[in-house]
This record gives sequence, structure tokens and C-alpha cells, in this order.
Amino acid sequence: MIECITFDQENYRDEAHSHAHGQILLQRFGTTVFSTADGERVMTPGRVCWIPPNFVHGFYSPSRMEGVSIFVSADESRAMPHRISIFRANEFLDALIHKMVDRKNDASKIQHLWWVMEDELCSAVPDELYLPAPQSEKLREMTDFLAANPAENLPVSYWAKRLHMAERTLIRRFRAETGMTIVQWRQHARVLAAIKLLTAGESVTQAALAAGYESLSAFITVFKQVTGELPSQFIRR
Repeated sequence: MIECITFDQENYRDEAHSHAHGQILLQRFGTTVFSTADGERVMTPGRVCWIPPNFVHGFYSPSRMEGVSIFVSADESRAMPHRISIFRANEFLDALIHKMVDRKNDASKIQHLWWVMEDELCSAVPDELYLPAPQSEKLREMTDFLAANPAENLPVSYWAKRLHMAERTLIRRFRAETGMTIVQWRQHARVLAAIKLLTAGESVTQAALAAGYESLSAFITVFKQVTGELPSQFIRR
């Protein structure tokens, strides 16, 4: 069974949950933040999120969100990825979803369109704004603080002392558990914090300062490295 609906909601939040069906979300306006056991993912306009059946997740939008939601039965989801994945919506995928919405009362047409979309998504490479969460409680204490206080710039030596680790051990364990260096993780955390502010209507300068950047040019450089676009391009989209 495939079902399509459009949505337009303001400041929406849904705590950790799962559902028996799979779900595809196409974001047309706004930003959605997904929280899962392995970290946080941010979906911006022009991206599609796949949520597998029975996958525990929570999400919220810091402002208005608008798009399309497609519910897919567990049987129809078997070939899809078994973890949450976010993809950039190319023109073909966007057209497929448009067509599914237009023909949402035609079960046979929807089914055929789904098979094409399934093939497209199964061969696509995720394009995610992803902030991985470490598994150990000690490192989670550190990352939870940094995510909540992106402008904070405490040195590694502070965290090593607070977590009762040698600095080299902390650096090694952090990379092993997140796949990123501490510097890379902080950059991603700051950019994701800035995206939430930009979505809420803050200016580029305000977002840069709140995210911990004293130099606007440094913020713009890192933002483009992480997202692939300039903050001004993100705002226009």
C-alpha cells in the first residue's frame, strides 16, 4: 500500500517513535531535524528523507515546514535502506513525487510510480548534513554540551581533564566513535546550529556569531565546505 499526503505545519515536533510503515518526506520549505540513536540529521529544502519501518526517530522543525509525505507498507519497503537516509532530490525524483501526489487516488498508477522511485533511491548516494553521536556516555557528555553551546571553544585539554582521559586517548576514541576529528565535529555542529537559526529568520551575520564564528568569511567558508553552498544560496532556497 502506498499513500501520499501534502503537509504544511508550523514549529512541529514529534518525540522518539517508530511506525510499521516506511515513510518518504520531500522537503519543499523549511528545515527538519531528525534525532536517532546514532546522531542528528538535518534535512533542508530540495532533499528527500527515507525512514524505514520500525526505525526509532524523533524530529522537529524550528519554523514552518512544507512538503510531501509518502507512506509505504513494510512489504513494499523491503528493498529500501534499513537506516534513515537523506538524499538530494534531483529533477527526476521531484517529478516522480509530483506525479504521485497528482495521481494519489489511482492505486495502480501510484504502485508503478513507486517501483520507479524505489529503484532511483536504492541506487542513490545519501547526501546528509549529519552529526554523529558517540556511543560512550563520557563522549556523549562532551558532544551534548558542544551541540547545545556551539559558540563555546573549550580546549581538548579541558575535556580530557573533565572526562578523566589522556588527551591522546580522547582524540583517538572520539574519532573511532564518530568517524570525525573533534575539530570536524565542532564545525559540523556549528553549521547545523547556524542552519536552524537561518531557517528561523536570523541573518547570516547573526547566525555566524551565535554559532561561534568571529569572522564572517571563516563562517561562509566552513558553511560551504559542509553544505556545498553559500549561506546566501541556502537562504534563497
